[in-house]
Amino acid sequence: MLLKAANLLGLVLVSQVDATYEHVEGWPRGMPSESYALSAVGIDPYALGGAEVYVAQRGANLTQPILVFNETGDLVRSFGADSIARDTTGTWGCHGLSVKSTPSMETQIWVNDFVEFTTKVYSSKGKLLSEFGTKSDPGPDVAPLQFDKVADTAFGSGESNMVYVSDGDGS
Repeated sequence: MLLKAANLLGLVLVSQVDATYEHVEGWPRGMPSESYALSAVGIDPYALGGAEVYVAQRGANLTQPILVFNETGDLVRSFGADSIARDTTGTWGCHGLSVKSTPSMETQIWVNDFVEFTTKVYSSKGKLLSEFGTKSDPGPDVAPLQFDKVADTAFGSGESNMVYVSDGDGS
């Protein structure tokens, strides 16, 4: 099985067996020309119709902060403008993006919103499912749950419900 990850220059193929990398010229296709501040990438290897690559972008000139590409590099959808905040310069608050995906569960896209101090959970189609943290109220508390400079999310192995959120980027 090959995993694919997007970067600014194109596609990198990573073989799980020999850990080799290959630049694929022209991947992705359909990247908005205004995209320049990409902050995170996540892969859903179990998407119907083939793997999907999720890219978080922060650029101020973009209409949607989350871009979704198929395996061949075509932009298939985008989302997040109705729920991810912008800072005073217009830059999207997407800092981290993590994909929770297994063959037996609905895919979840976890986005860390640096501007609103929250972590948001989306369906693979972009529907907001949950939000953690106290919107627009930074802090280190757990009652209510507050984040300060939320940065990234990781998950326990397999079908574990453990979620790890890093907080304090730049602190």
